[in-house]
Amino acid sequence: LFAGYIVAEPVFSPIEGQYEEYVTVTLFSIEEFDIYYTMNGEEPDATYGTLYDEDEGIPLEEAGEYEIKAVCVNEKGICSEVVGAEYEVELLPPEYPTVTPDGGRITSETIITIEAEENCSIYYTWVGTDPTQFATKYEAPLEIPYGNNVLSVLVVDDETGLDSGVYRTNFIYYP
Repeated sequence: LFAGYIVAEPVFSPIEGQYEEYVTVTLFSIEEFDIYYTMNGEEPDATYGTLYDEDEGIPLEEAGEYEIKAVCVNEKGICSEVVGAEYEVELLPPEYPTVTPDGGRITSETIITIEAEENCSIYYTWVGTDPTQFATKYEAPLEIPYGNNVLSVLVVDDETGLDSGVYRTNFIYYP
């Protein structure tokens, strides 16, 4: 009797909460009705809000707080209850690199390896200046140059652009 007049509310995935990486929110309608949503805390309906596109989801691609409200609307224009979820995206910078060996006095030819988290790029300088994304990119083990040298290393997350901060170590190489 009431089948065409009762509309189930949309379901959010993932659950609301804090995330340390970008996240795409997906919405589901049990009855495959249209879903409208807002990201400004206002109540959506068939005339106000964005029509949800299941192929795109709702990408949260910037750090910040998001209040998403959503509603299902059937073919008769009847709306479900409005439901909401709050998300906080707080991106963490990558860890400092692991440099092996980690500086010191060297008396024989030695190779240095630098490791960082997955999906990160490594940049370095040998002159003690701060490396940037325009410095030499680490792609293979390095030979320690002759003399007293400061290796400065920066790790940059390829997805977020956040960096680890500069890591420095000193190599003194006299054979």
